[in-house]
Amino acid sequence: MASEISIFEDGIFNPPVQKLPLAVLPSLAESMKVTLVANTESRLWLIHDRPFNDTIVWAEYDIDSATLSLIMRDGRVQPLGLTIHPPARKVMRHTRQLFTMLVKDEQVHDSYILPLLVRETGYYKA
Repeated sequence: MASEISIFEDGIFNPPVQKLPLAVLPSLAESMKVTLVANTESRLWLIHDRPFNDTIVWAEYDIDSATLSLIMRDGRVQPLGLTIHPPARKVMRHTRQLFTMLVKDEQVHDSYILPLLVRETGYYKA
């Protein structure tokens, strides 16, 4: 999978002029171990074993497709890449924060609280 897009001046025969990063990154689950934990008090934790590659400014949960994505400071999107099961979906519908925890050797090394945007169009159901 390519990690950038090539922009050509005129046609396919000229060399690339500019390379742009992809707007959608590979899933988080492809690059590290991640676990999503939800409780009945509408709390949501994302536990991961490696630091994020970029600064995350918010998270988005799409109710219709049952997907969670992280939004980077430059606007790129990184999907979680895990199946979100129905019991967790009920909790995520009502939560507005995502707690992230970097855990190494059974110790919390870093944590953040991210705003969680929850959206639903009603056109598609996972």
